[in-house]
Amino acid sequence: MASVGIDGRLLIWDLEQRRVQHRIDSVFKKGYSVDWDPRGRYLAVGTNDGALVWDIDSWEVVHRHSEGRAVLGVAWSPRGDVLAVMENAEAGRPATIIPVSTEDWTNLDEFETSHVGVFTCKMDWSEDGRLLAFPAALQIGIWDAVEKRQREPLPGHRSSVQAVSFHPSNHRFLASAGRDAEVILWNVDRGEADLRLKGHSHGVAAVEWHPEGEALATSSWDGTCLLYTSDAADDPTLV
Repeated sequence: MASVGIDGRLLIWDLEQRRVQHRIDSVFKKGYSVDWDPRGRYLAVGTNDGALVWDIDSWEVVHRHSEGRAVLGVAWSPRGDVLAVMENAEAGRPATIIPVSTEDWTNLDEFETSHVGVFTCKMDWSEDGRLLAFPAALQIGIWDAVEKRQREPLPGHRSSVQAVSFHPSNHRFLASAGRDAEVILWNVDRGEADLRLKGHSHGVAAVEWHPEGEALATSSWDGTCLLYTSDAADDPTLV
């Protein structure tokens, strides 16, 4: 497992031994997001000075993107052929999302988003690699990688969206987490909210599906993590 923080450290953990296996310091001042290449070759990190991509065999930086700008979010496509990068808004310039080809590290597209964030921003790809979902202020933005265009956004949160997560085996279903303390389950095809999950008393910073889609985990600034299952969505388990 990999973790980054605003202390400027990248830590690689051995979960069985419950210890840090590898540590990288002094490469960036603040880290905001981290994501593993699904092919097992690279690790991408969003930092205060762009997106950095490490080769996990040599632990050397093999690519830098958006150098000089804070990158709040990074997300690999399921095949690892595209890395989505979200640059933070600054100096009157809006937040920008850039899908990057990992074959030659060139930009495939570039578009603005209204995301309002400080430390957290989790984007996610559908399991077929076609759709990229991302926080966009009170909405969820959807980029279609095949048609190279944005679809209609999904409005519904009362405060800024912080994280999104596609169902691992059905790209129609998407979960979103916001500062309004709500988790919303969406039907992307219909563009409608199917279910609103309660349980947190403060903003929700992260949301993630179980690999088989049988449960949904969330974490919040109220200091708790909750686990929702399909048979007990109204009574989540505190973990």
